Amino acid sequence: MRNSFKELEELEMQNVSMPSDAIKNGITSDIGILKFISTIVEMYFPKLADLFIGLSGGESTDKNKKPNRYPDLN
Repeated sequence: MRNSFKELEELEMQNVSMPSDAIKNGITSDIGILKFISTIVEMYFPKLADLFIGLSGGESTDKNKKPNRYPDLN
């Protein structure tokens, strides 16, 4: 007894198959884009947060900021 659904599945798999190189290149490019975006966020997010903290009147969390030698003269 033949199962027509199994034969149909096999025919579809033969027609739809993608080359593995195309899949690998697509995944590699997606990872590269995500790596680029995460690098930008990692570099600029702390500065952007400090900007908003400074605009709202809070103290900066910048570790490279020199301490004020004369705090009573502010």
